[in-house]
Amino acid sequence: MSRLKRKSEDSQQAPRSPPTPNPISASSPASYPVSSLQQLSAGVIQLKHKGFTVRLPPTWITAFEDKQSLDKIRNPGKTFCSRLWGKANLTDSDYGFRADEELLAQRFLPFTGGRLLIRQEYGLMYQRAEDMYRHLPEGGVVVTGQPGVGKTASIAYIVARHLSERRIIAVFLAGELFLFTEEGVFTHANPSLAHADYDLNTGLPPKDCPWLLIDASTKKHEPPPDSLVLSPSIFPLHLTSPDKDRYKGWLKQRQGIVFIMSPWTEDELREGLAFQKFYHRAAPGQQAAYLAKLSEFIEQYGCSARDIYSALTGT
Repeated sequence: MSRLKRKSEDSQQAPRSPPTPNPISASSPASYPVSSLQQLSAGVIQLKHKGFTVRLPPTWITAFEDKQSLDKIRNPGKTFCSRLWGKANLTDSDYGFRADEELLAQRFLPFTGGRLLIRQEYGLMYQRAEDMYRHLPEGGVVVTGQPGVGKTASIAYIVARHLSERRIIAVFLAGELFLFTEEGVFTHANPSLAHADYDLNTGLPPKDCPWLLIDASTKKHEPPPDSLVLSPSIFPLHLTSPDKDRYKGWLKQRQGIVFIMSPWTEDELREGLAFQKFYHRAAPGQQAAYLAKLSEFIEQYGCSARDIYSALTGT
């Protein structure tokens, strides 16, 4: 089982149970008021959220626009956000990306073609982070575990949950900052780890501030920018390796907690194999060969999804 490590004297945690299903429905009163975005003059974007008005500077642009057709501008980010915003009772298929959202799939679920296996661990992690947010919004959460345990993939799960609850959410991935809203996805126009100010000071009080998901898989031994992780306008959830140098500084300042994700089970590895692009594209005979090799590789590599699936592609 995963463990929740809290930097306090009370280190004993009650046994965890799976979170209850999302109770919010599109027809019932939403727990979170609908937010809206309006394009203003001089490229300024106005965001109305929870009764506050926030202006994103001109350095923010609409992300994932596809302008290959002159007579049609398709924004897969808007499609993704629109279909999930306020949606009740999410199904497993809702968490992935559809064919017309391929640009999102390439960024967030590149190895599965946009499909996401929902691990029970994702729901447990989400509930722990939600509890921390409700009790100490000035804090934050580090989510860690062995390589390939599903930290980066869990971003799609968390974003989908937030949108279904009518909540905006930010994601920092590979040096680029994204803001998911009802109106679509916005990004900083000049993404750079060296950039000192990401203009994410929303002015919202801590209890209403959006979550910021930070994926650290692409920059070894490099902590996220202080302008993001220490901003009072966000609640950070840092997905990273067990290397404490990546998070110990901001975690101490914000009095955050650490959630350690459990390795995959054998059943999850077998189910997850069908989500991999190399398996999905293989002929039936080759798929059978992959399944036959799976038990052998589990015994050889343990329950590391990344190691096992990488080994299978070499067979």
